[in-house]
Amino acid sequence: KPITHTVQTLSLQANKIAQGDLDHTIEINSVDEFGQLAVAFEQMRLRLRDRLDELKHLLISSQSVAEHLDIYEAIQPILEAALASGGAQARVVFTNQVVMEQSDTPLLSIGAGDKNELLSVLDKQLYELLKYQDILPIPNLARLRRINMPQYIVPPGAVLGIALHHENEYFGALWIAYRKPKTFGDEEIRYLSTLAGHVAMAAANAKLYATAEMGRQQLEAVLTSTPEPVMVFNESDQLILINPSASQIRGLVKNAAIGTKINEVLENETLLELLT
Repeated sequence: KPITHTVQTLSLQANKIAQGDLDHTIEINSVDEFGQLAVAFEQMRLRLRDRLDELKHLLISSQSVAEHLDIYEAIQPILEAALASGGAQARVVFTNQVVMEQSDTPLLSIGAGDKNELLSVLDKQLYELLKYQDILPIPNLARLRRINMPQYIVPPGAVLGIALHHENEYFGALWIAYRKPKTFGDEEIRYLSTLAGHVAMAAANAKLYATAEMGRQQLEAVLTSTPEPVMVFNESDQLILINPSASQIRGLVKNAAIGTKINEVLENETLLELLT
């Protein structure tokens, strides 16, 4: 009867796993061959659950990159996904080219996790170290003399740093801090490296957006100051820029709202025929 019960239990659990139910722990009541089989089933269940959780976090982080050009909005879900691997704090340090607001500080940092700001002293150090290597696993931070920690800050037990590269350009580093020393497994490194790839993509997108927006603002400033009337339409014939000189010419413009179609913008029929 005990053997029959064990087999039935494992069969039931196998059916649950096949249906995607990975939340029920398998009871292990013996140390014989059936008990060992139950242990193997339980380990398989946990690994499957962990992989599915990782896939869910990766999907959320990739969607965030696709939906947001603002680096702060794009990065936060990725940092939360990094913490899901067991980290206490996660931080990203970038060159300041990923934002339009240029400052005297050459680096931009974004963090998540309890009191992660206290560990900002590691940002520049890890940024510099990861210029020359793709992955920097530090199983025991206290034993690494290359990292300097102020005495008033409790150091993390372990740190994993990953360089952020996109199309051969170095954007910075993603790093995760852990409370206790630990050894990093291959699967964990692969998962976090994939997240780092999402961060690098977000940084590249943000840099392109910031560069384009700064160029647009400079062009707008030039056109605003010119005395000649100027209007700019996109490939969909929508107004994207109009300077004051054009707005002030009587009989030229009837609707100067950005995004308006050209036939609704121009009042002058002769000019409309020439442009359309």
